[in-house]
Formats: sequence, C-alpha cells, structure tokens
Amino acid sequence: GGNYDPENRDDEENVSENEGDKKEEEKEDEGEKDEEEESKLSTGIISIRFVDENVMDLEEPVVQELNLGEYTFEAKSIPGYDLLSPAIQSVTLSEDGEQREVVFKYRSQSPEVKPEKPEPVRETVAPKPKPEPEATVEGIILVAEPYKTTYFIGEELELDGLVVCKVFSDGREEEVAVEDLTITGFNSEKAAEEQIITIDYHGFKTHFTVSIVEKEESPGILTRIFGNPLLILIIALFCLLLILIAILVNMCRHDKPQAAKKREKSTPLIIIAVFVAIGLFAYGGAVYLLAQMEREEIAQDDESLGIEEGSGKPGITNIAIFGVDAKDGMTGRSDAIMVLTLDEKNDKIKITSLLRDSYVNIPGRGMDKINHAYAFGGPELAIRTINENFQLDIRYFVSVDFTSMPAIIDAVGGLEIELTDREAREIPGINSGGIHLLNGEQALRFSRLRKLDSDFERTRRQRDIMEATIESALKTPVTAYPGMLNKVFPHLTTNLTPNQILSIGGRTVLDNIDTIEKTQFPPSSLGKGQMINGVYYYVFDLEEGARRLNQYIYDDQPLE
Repeated sequence: GGNYDPENRDDEENVSENEGDKKEEEKEDEGEKDEEEESKLSTGIISIRFVDENVMDLEEPVVQELNLGEYTFEAKSIPGYDLLSPAIQSVTLSEDGEQREVVFKYRSQSPEVKPEKPEPVRETVAPKPKPEPEATVEGIILVAEPYKTTYFIGEELELDGLVVCKVFSDGREEEVAVEDLTITGFNSEKAAEEQIITIDYHGFKTHFTVSIVEKEESPGILTRIFGNPLLILIIALFCLLLILIAILVNMCRHDKPQAAKKREKSTPLIIIAVFVAIGLFAYGGAVYLLAQMEREEIAQDDESLGIEEGSGKPGITNIAIFGVDAKDGMTGRSDAIMVLTLDEKNDKIKITSLLRDSYVNIPGRGMDKINHAYAFGGPELAIRTINENFQLDIRYFVSVDFTSMPAIIDAVGGLEIELTDREAREIPGINSGGIHLLNGEQALRFSRLRKLDSDFERTRRQRDIMEATIESALKTPVTAYPGMLNKVFPHLTTNLTPNQILSIGGRTVLDNIDTIEKTQFPPSSLGKGQMINGVYYYVFDLEEGARRLNQYIYDDQPLE
C-alpha cells in the first residue's frame, strides 16, 4: 500500500550485496584457519638417540618434527664403539602430535677411547615416496641360496628359492627378479665337491656353491653295508674271528678225529656266541658314549608340546636344535634355533634355521620374539611355541651352549669355512677372505657376527657352522670316533634316549642318507623387520608361513 521508490530499492540491494560479500569472506577466513590448524596437527616428533650399553647418551639426541608417515634412519659409525642394534631402523608417525624414538645402541671397544660426535643421521626414505632419482645401485647381496645345492651329473641348474637384493646408495634394498640376473659357473658334466656359481647384476657380483655328484643306481644291501666305515670294521672283525675259528677246528680234526666230530656239533654255537658277544660289546660301547650327554626330561603328551591331531607324516622325524648363548648376558635365550629333519622319503637331512627375531605367539606370554620362549620355559615351551605357530610335530631336542662350541669344533678337528673379506677382518688370526680352517674360538666368533649385515646373514653363518660340524664329524676316521664323541657328547643336552639315537642313526645309515639341505625361515619375501614399542622384530604372515614350512618339511616343496 506504499509508494514505490527506485532509489530506496537500489540502496537495499547494495546493502544485501555487502552483507553477502562479508559472509563469504568470513567463510573463507574460517576455512583458512581450519586448514592452518589441520596442518599444524598433522606432524609428529622423532628423537634419534645414540646410547651405550647402559643406555647413556653418547651425544645429544637429534629431534626432528616431521609429517605423518614412515621414516627409515641409518646409524653412523662412532670411533671407539661397535654398533649393537640394527644399522637401519624404521619408525612410523601415525597420529597427530605423536612422539617416537629411534635408539642406536653401541658398545665401547676400549675404555680409553672417547667417542666423537656421530655424523648426522641421514634420512633415507621419505614418507611413502618413490625412490629418489639420484639414488644409485651400489651392490647386490645374496639373501637366500637356491633350495637345491646338490646335483647329479647331467642335471640342469635350478634357481628356485634364490633371493638377491640390490642395495641403493640411500640404504634401501630391493629384490632383483631372477630373470634379470646373469648366472655363470655351473657345469654338471663331471663331479665336483664344490663348484662356485657366480651371480652378476650389471657388473655387481656375488656367488653361492653347489656340489656335483655321480648318480648311483638304487643301492642294494651290500652297497649300503660297504659304504659305511663302521660296518666295514665290524664285518672285518667278524671275518677274522671266523677264520681263526675255522683254523682251530681244522687243526683239531687233523690231531683228534674222534674229538673233532664232537666239536663239530658245537661249532655253530661257538660262532653264534662270538657274534652275540661282539654285538653286545659294540652296543654297550655306543650306549656308554651316548650316556655322556646330559638328559633333560620334558612332557611327551601332544597338549603339552602343542602338537595338533593329525600333525606329522610317516618317514619324517623332526628334532629341535637350540644354541643357547650365555656369553653376552643372554643366559637362557636360544640365540640359534634350527629344526633338523630326517627325511627318509626323500633320503635327505634338512636343516631349517628360524630367525631368532621372528614375531610369534608364545603360549601364556603373547606376541614376542621366538628366542624368548626358551628363556621363559626352557626347551618344552620353546618346542611348544614352534609346534603351535607352525603346526609341526617336534618331540625331541638337542641343545648346546654356544660357549661350549669351541670345544666341540676342536674335537672334530676344526671347520673349513669360506669367508668374505669383511668377515675375515672380524676374526682373529685371519686377514683375507677365502676358505679357511677355523678353530673353535674362530668359528664361534664367525657365527656371532651380525653388525656387518643382518640377522639373515647371521643365521646363514650359524647354518654353515652346523653343516660344517656335521661334515667334519662324518669325515673323522672310525678309529677316532670314541675319543671324538667322548669330547662332544658331554656338551650336549637332550631328551633322546641312547636307544632312540641309535635307532635314528641306524635308519640314516640303512637309507644311505648323505644329502644335507639347509635353508632359512621365514624367507625374506614373506615379511620385514619392524620396530614395535622401540624393539626390533621380524614380522610376517604366520598363517602363510606355517603353510609353507609344512609343505617344505613334510612334502619337500620349496619355501618360496
């Protein structure tokens, strides 16, 4: 009902437009504030510490404020100190404002040497980026050898199980496809006790060794008997006794025909008595030597050992081998864990080395390193942990304190081990790489080397020591067996009875088992090292790992 005024309408429109502009500006300001607040909260703090064995800082910690993501840090050498912890450690910032710590632990070489300031920590991997363009390949490392290392004449090389990684200048490692590798040195035209196979990747080289043997026809009972030095000795004694008895009987026949006829009836009894006497003598000697081992009884029911119903297969016997390292303050922990498998189906002995840092479930303790099980509950809990995590049927064990290894190795005459130049520099009395005869102390030092590379290489060295010890023992002359075993057995602890050991040894001889196959588990392709609550673990898919390990041990399938 009022008069229309065009000027008033223009003023109202201008006011409306100004108010709209102010509201838009306010919204933009609020958005910018939200973005600023969000960006401020999307970072975390990582502290890098360099500490000694008593967890005392050698230098001021390096503190970095970084965006959320995964970071990898590499330690630097500190003069006068040896690195104890892994050289490369990873940590993840997953929450706003999170604080994480990376600790590099060192051991003093000499009290007089004062530490110098470590080189700045070099960040090698940015959060989830692609490799830096400037990173270059500096070398290759052999992570795992092929599963097959023994070949008959005329067979072709098999590379199943071979794992080679290229190492970048920023510390990263990346697996190389087998088809990208150049393999040379394999020749199966004639037998060779040790043949070096060279792996080449763009000029970078590494190698592994294989054996070429002559293919034998299916051995008969005579071949098996005469292929064993101990049985040859026993048979020779039997034959000598029979010859002596025959000579005596013949002499009696010539001198006293009538009396000889009476003795003829008793001759078979004499022969049988001689056989029984010698057999009892040999058995008694073997039992005496085996009794030198320390006995430790553990439960044998399936529930206590974590054996599931239906586990295991005929012809497969598994024995857990524990190397307990007490010298470095690790009393009770199994520094080396192996599963020795007597595979009568495929006529071979398998030595499977388990990574001691493997992240598994320890019954009653939860997720932890597998080598802690021995410290928590001795061999029984350690066996149960292996059985439950990997569905195996282990009932027996043999353990040895690593401090006793020098005496054992010296008893078998030392070990022939091939060393790299880097390994040789860490062993007293050896200056260069190559094949060396190591005494007990040198072999122990070799098996403990870790700071040079990784836990994978450490377990490889332990497998080398185990295999070399077995091979040296088998090469020992039969006449030296009693003395050697008398020195070795007192250092071993087991729940096997002498009769069980003789039974396993007898089956090994009768089946002519002389092939030793070694591998490590889990393979590097199945998992990776991780820092959890400041502790390093090797984390992998337990279900998939159990499936692969079962197929390898019971069905002779490759782990990869």
